[in-house]
Amino acid sequence: MVLKREDFNGAILLLLLLMNCLLFISPTFYNSISNILFIVYFLLIVVGLIINGKYIFGNKTNLIFLFFLMFFAFCSLILNGGGIGSIINIFTSICGVLLFSDCDIGKITKKLIFYICIVLYILLFSMSFNSWKLYTSGIWEINPNSIGVALFLCYSVICLYIHKNKEKPNYIFFPFFTLITFYAIYLTNCRSALLGIIIFFIANFLPIIGKIVSDKRNIIFLLLIIAGIIFPLVYIEMYKNNVNFSIPFIGKRMYTGREQLWMYMIESMKQTENGLLLGVGTNNVTGMGIISNVHNWYLSILYSFGIFAFTVYYLMFLNKIKKCTNEKVLITLLIIFLIGFVETAAMGAVCKTFIFVVFTMNSFTQIKNDKAGEKS
Repeated sequence: MVLKREDFNGAILLLLLLMNCLLFISPTFYNSISNILFIVYFLLIVVGLIINGKYIFGNKTNLIFLFFLMFFAFCSLILNGGGIGSIINIFTSICGVLLFSDCDIGKITKKLIFYICIVLYILLFSMSFNSWKLYTSGIWEINPNSIGVALFLCYSVICLYIHKNKEKPNYIFFPFFTLITFYAIYLTNCRSALLGIIIFFIANFLPIIGKIVSDKRNIIFLLLIIAGIIFPLVYIEMYKNNVNFSIPFIGKRMYTGREQLWMYMIESMKQTENGLLLGVGTNNVTGMGIISNVHNWYLSILYSFGIFAFTVYYLMFLNKIKKCTNEKVLITLLIIFLIGFVETAAMGAVCKTFIFVVFTMNSFTQIKNDKAGEKS
């Protein structure tokens, strides 16, 4: 049996996903070997780039984006003292998107991802009960918000695989599956994941929404990126002006500390020479010390690497999204971009791998291509 290129791609993606699953199985062990996993993560992506080099780097657009992104990232590293780990992180993140959006992973891997997501979903569902109580008491190390986001991502991957190229979902399974997932996410108090599952549910029952997102994808995702940067500024101003209101059904404060992080980060960028243009680096010390979890995907790139790298980074995402043909995948990506308002979506390990997975979902609906491949 001769292994094909997509088999190697699939093996890489499966290993990345299984590494992330370890966080929820044994967070203590995961944290103890996190530096090793970080390097393994990087090396797996490098292997994928080597195997698929001519397909990825044969595309001049990919090369141009990657060159300028790394150029500006290294400028930030040299001038503002960022950590080499941040360079590896952003390289791994964006090359993962290049790899899994341009190269197939094979039908067997798609099935295995589906089964892994089912198992992970069951685990996360069981963990959602009393998640906040166990977390605040110090018994658990996993933030319930991470459970909520991962639950939504597993839910979306499962739905995408089951429904494949169907225009409308099953009217019995889909509402039931959505309801129990909504309840589990509700228990984690993860507001972004709750919003995500509501949008996903409505969009799947109203195909017109997916069509609008597909037709207007460029402007919609561009506006999301702009809004992702504006959101922290508005949030800070609301906090400064004592604007406060409770969110129905969720026993969570309006302000949970993100506003403080974002205020110190923005102040650091203002005080640092060329801070807006080249960022301040991940080793920058603010009034709250070194901030490792920014809680905003967009601000994390801008803060670490500056406006030049930020622009190239998201233009690369837009370039890949522009080529996506699956409306359901576009909806899921739209939700990930929304979750990025309050989570470090592409830089955090769990969400990073799921973004890779979601990009590969674009090929799940290519049933004609699969059948053509079988005949050949």
